[in-house]
Amino acid sequence: MENEKLEQERMKEAFLEEEELLEEEKEPAAESAEAAPARETSFIYHVREHYGVLSHEKDGWCKELNLVSWNNGPDKFDIRSWDHLHRRKTKGITLWPEEVENLYRILDRMFGRKEEPVNE
Repeated sequence: MENEKLEQERMKEAFLEEEELLEEEKEPAAESAEAAPARETSFIYHVREHYGVLSHEKDGWCKELNLVSWNNGPDKFDIRSWDHLHRRKTKGITLWPEEVENLYRILDRMFGRKEEPVNE
């Protein structure tokens, strides 16, 4: 129950941060010779392959494992929550294939392989 509340709060914070960035884009920049360069706030992404859903949130978002290309870069494994239309996303983690293999080995050591019952 506590984990669900923390996850909902995290998603709410991510949503509010995204909304703030969108509002900043709408506001005219202050004219100053020393103005900081604008931050890149939009990302180009292509979900190359969907591997599965790790969890479903009450608000309709799903934490997923996908293969994604960010900003036309090389494909990476990606774990993050997405809205049901894949238009909005939370912060997540991207992993190179070698990192996924290392993660697999670590999880295998932690949990071991459980044999499935044989149906006869």
